[in-house]
Amino acid sequence: MHVCISYLGPAAEATGLVAPLRAAAPVLADTLGPMPYASFAQIHNDPADPAPFMERTAMLRSLTAEAVEEILAAAGPTADCPVHFVELRHLGGALARTADNAVGHRDAQFALWIVGVGAPDAFTTMNAYADELLQRMRPWSTGGRYLNFMAAQDTGVSDVSAAYDEADYHRLRSIKRRFDPDNLFRLNHNIPPEERPMSDDKLQLLTDHAAIADALHRYTAGLDHGDADLLASSLTEDAMVDLTPATGKIGLDFPPLKPRDTVVGALIPAVGPLDTSYVISNVRATVHGDTAHVSCYAMAQHYLPQEGPKPDRTRHALMMNRYDADLTRDGSTWRISRLTIDNAWFEGDATVLLPGD
Repeated sequence: MHVCISYLGPAAEATGLVAPLRAAAPVLADTLGPMPYASFAQIHNDPADPAPFMERTAMLRSLTAEAVEEILAAAGPTADCPVHFVELRHLGGALARTADNAVGHRDAQFALWIVGVGAPDAFTTMNAYADELLQRMRPWSTGGRYLNFMAAQDTGVSDVSAAYDEADYHRLRSIKRRFDPDNLFRLNHNIPPEERPMSDDKLQLLTDHAAIADALHRYTAGLDHGDADLLASSLTEDAMVDLTPATGKIGLDFPPLKPRDTVVGALIPAVGPLDTSYVISNVRATVHGDTAHVSCYAMAQHYLPQEGPKPDRTRHALMMNRYDADLTRDGSTWRISRLTIDNAWFEGDATVLLPGD
């Protein structure tokens, strides 16, 4: 039996109050004495240095003779017990009073605590033991857990929610949604933000944005691989691609291209002879019914065949372009109807981009 005592009065009064406890049975250890607040962390003699450990817990509604027998069978003098502590903490009294905070399970009479300290490879055996003991104690469990006695083994949603009364858990999720809707603070015994059903309009908008980004990626992937069919799949039949804002800045004469067959017929030969790759980023789309306006950045790298990427000794063209596009819905997909490409940044040899050079 371990009795914890806190008294804020004079030391002489405390000595008199605890005298009957000290005389009630043989004392195995007596660490009771005045303690300054700065030494508060030493109350339980926890290790001062980090150490690997496991701990598990359950809240018990009662402690019958049968429950005591189960604990003694698992952790008594003759038991094969691989953990270091199997402890019962007596609750009730002031701890059972309601309070305006999220500490729940105040109806429990005892907290069961299982602790093991040692090398991590020993935790498999320790956790298996804890699983069995917790299962044996289920007839007397409230189903709740004490949050302070939960470690890395109990970080799942169902585990954490078991540490709170249901109403408190929902209130905490609502608070989390207000102050941390993206669940940034999640490397803990996490309470996820409250979920709200997504409206059909919002779901459709997310679907459209994904399909619009796919159209842009199909366009650049067609140029990456010299794939005429893939490039064509990203464009409407009357699509117009205007490269003059970009090519004009680096001294090339590349007229606006229209319709789709002309676009594909002009661009595929231009990039086909080159080792080329594109990266699309910063996609921003505004959807109005079956049309959309999109802006993004596209970084393009071009090297002569079998010579790149070795920019220190081969001709290359590295371009950061701005895409400004209009798209049209085509069933569940989107296709580009107009694409204007403006040059934001260029490095290298522009003549690399000339077909047949």
